[in-house]
Amino acid sequence: MLWHRSGAFAVPDLAGSDPGGGAWTRVEIEGAQIAFGSADGRIIAVRSWCDEDQQPLDVESRHLWLGLPRKDRERRHVQVAGVPAIRTVGFSSGVQIQTVVVEAGDCTLDLAFAAAEGQPEGSAFERFLRGVRVRRER
Repeated sequence: MLWHRSGAFAVPDLAGSDPGGGAWTRVEIEGAQIAFGSADGRIIAVRSWCDEDQQPLDVESRHLWLGLPRKDRERRHVQVAGVPAIRTVGFSSGVQIQTVVVEAGDCTLDLAFAAAEGQPEGSAFERFLRGVRVRRER
């Protein structure tokens, strides 16, 4: 597990694992604190920040999709690690994109999955999400 410096949440370390086919390694992606790439080209990226003046989840979720087409996009409220989250799934330029925004105290966690059309759906991302941990009290 990789814990955020605030201690508010942790994400699974996929490096060297093989969830959903294809080995995953740590990769660098601009704007992400942690990112993993699979041998078949799928990406999972994590971005987080802590701020007492954070925006509501729906605003943070919409910010992730600024500049991308609105068609073929589905947004719904879900639970991640037992806390409310917003999940958005869509396509842009032949790429499947899934984002999940989670609030943990005064911290926000953005989780993103991307795969070229025709690549396996987000089963690895589902397993990744099941591994996220949120501390409700710090």
